[in-house]
Amino acid sequence: MRKRISLTLFALIVGTLSYGTALAKAPEGKAPPPTSQAAAKPSTLPAPSTLPAPSTLPATKKASAASGPKVLVLLPVEGESKVTSLTKEINTLSAKLGQGGQPLALTVSDLLLAVGCDDRSLSCLQQIGENVKATQMLLAQAANAGPKGVKLSLRLFDVKSGVDKAQVEITVALNPLEREPQLKKALAQVFGLSAPQQAVVKAQGGIDISASAEDVQITLSGEERGIAPLKLKGLPAGSYEITASRHGYQSSTKMVEVAPGETARVHFSLQPGGRRAPSPDYIGAIRTHTWVIGGVGLASLIGAAVFGADLVAQQHHMDETAGTTPDQIAAMQGYKERGDRDALVTNVLLGVGGGLVITAAVLSYFDYRGARPEKRRAQTLSPKFSVGLSSVQMRLKF
Repeated sequence: MRKRISLTLFALIVGTLSYGTALAKAPEGKAPPPTSQAAAKPSTLPAPSTLPAPSTLPATKKASAASGPKVLVLLPVEGESKVTSLTKEINTLSAKLGQGGQPLALTVSDLLLAVGCDDRSLSCLQQIGENVKATQMLLAQAANAGPKGVKLSLRLFDVKSGVDKAQVEITVALNPLEREPQLKKALAQVFGLSAPQQAVVKAQGGIDISASAEDVQITLSGEERGIAPLKLKGLPAGSYEITASRHGYQSSTKMVEVAPGETARVHFSLQPGGRRAPSPDYIGAIRTHTWVIGGVGLASLIGAAVFGADLVAQQHHMDETAGTTPDQIAAMQGYKERGDRDALVTNVLLGVGGGLVITAAVLSYFDYRGARPEKRRAQTLSPKFSVGLSSVQMRLKF
C-alpha cells in the first residue's frame, strides 16, 4: 500500500511538471489539453502504457535507444554492504575509464514497480532501459563477505538486444586504498577495456651468508644487515658488495651477483690479525637496568635487617617483663603483636631482596659477556646429558 501511494504521488508530480512545460510552450491565450496523467485518478498503480514521458525521468539524456550516441545509465548499488560509498566510487571510476554515464537515484526495485514488473527478467530490464532512454545500464549488487570485505556483482545490460554484455563478480576490500584498484580492474573487465597497468615488480632474489668465526658483522652495500649466519631475501636482482668484519680479525669484502628467483651463497673465512677493541672491565660493562635491580634488592635486604632488629628488641622486652599484673600482660601482648608483624615483613623483604640480588648478579654476568665480542657465543642453549650409576646430570652451555 505504501509503495502504491508513493508511485501515485510520483505520477502526480510528473504529470504536473509535464503540464507546466506544455503550458509554457503553448501559444498565448491557449491552454493545452489535459494530459492523461493529470486526469488520471491517483487511486491505482499506473499501467506501463501510461508511464510519464521519458523526458521527465530524473538525470537522463534525450537519446534514442535504437540510434544515436551511447547512453550509459548507472544504477545505485543494491544489497547490504559495509561500504556505503560504493555507488559513488563506481560512478567516479567509470568516468575515469571514459565510460561516464548518467547516474540515477532510483533503484532497480523502484523502476520495476514504475514499469509494472514483479521480477528482474530481461524483458523488464529492457523496458526500464527504453523508458530512461538508455542504450546500456550498469547494475550492481553487494553483499557482506565477512572480514574479507564486500562481495560485489557487476552487470552490464544492453537495452537494444535485451541481453547481458558482461558480468563480473569480485570481493573488494574494506580499505579504500586497496578497494580502488580492485574496482577499477573489475569495471575495465565489464566495459571490455584492457586491464589497468599494474606496477612492474622487479625480479628479486636472495643471499645466504656464512662465516668461519662467530659474531661477524655483515654490511651489504654500505648498510649493516646483521650477524652471520644471515639470510637476506627480497633483494632486487643485481650486484652487491658484502663486507664481513669482526674485532680481532681482518675484514673481507666480496662482490655477489643476485639472479632473479635464486639465492646466492657466500662464505667468509676470516683470518686473525685485526685490531682488537679494548674490553671493558666487569663493573663498566654492567648496564643501568641491572644496577637498578641490584639496588632495589639491596634496599630490601637493608629493610629486612631493620625489621629483624626490631623483632629482636620486642623479644627482649617480652623476656624482661614479668607478666604478673594486668598492665604487664597487656604490654606483653603488644610486644607479641609487633613482633609477629616484624617477622612477617622481615621474611617478605628477605625473599624479595635475595631474589633481586641474585637476578642482578646473573644479569651482570651476561652484561659483561655481551660487552666482550671475543667472549660471546651464539645465543642458544646447548644441553648435554650424562648418566651415572646413581644420578642423572644435565649441563647447559650458553
